[in-house]
Amino acid sequence: MACFSVLGVLLSTVLAKASYGVQLWLSRVAGLVIIFFAFQTLGLLKLDFLEREYRLDLSRFFGPGFLNSFVFGAAFAVGWTPCVGPILGSLLALAV
Repeated sequence: MACFSVLGVLLSTVLAKASYGVQLWLSRVAGLVIIFFAFQTLGLLKLDFLEREYRLDLSRFFGPGFLNSFVFGAAFAVGWTPCVGPILGSLLALAV
């Protein structure tokens, strides 16, 4: 959650100095990117470089073990916590 807060404050501070026209064009470009990915997801647009599967084989570097499992769990928790926090909090509030 702190990551999203820090990034939000940082970006709003940086973009506060930009003119309204720059912010308007940035939002238009961002909207076009979202529409582009929506067409790709819906199957209306097929681009080969987005359809390819990229895999990183780390099995030769990392085998099964306690330390590897711990590091993977910690990395997963860092990514999962900001997403699950508000949802889980609202579900628990509704359950109470």
